[in-house]
Amino acid sequence: MMPRGPLTPVQKAAMQKARQQTRCEREEALEALAANPQFSNFKLWKKVDPELQDAVLEAILKAQEWAKRERIRELQAQIETLQGELRGGS
Repeated sequence: MMPRGPLTPVQKAAMQKARQQTRCEREEALEALAANPQFSNFKLWKKVDPELQDAVLEAILKAQEWAKRERIRELQAQIETLQGELRGGS
């Protein structure tokens, strides 16, 4: 639950520390993922707890959905630019 009202300096420092920790953890995870081909091997995943498999799958599906939405935004911006060029050039 988010605190109500302004954050204290202690709360701000704790949030900043947590952000830095998360950033480091993500970078380490991405390095491990890129360096180890086993992450794309089904034999690894068949030994992983099904609940963890589900959590990983859910995260991947959310990331794919986000990437598609981002691509749609990019394409919409390109379409708007091209339409503007057509209107301006007519």
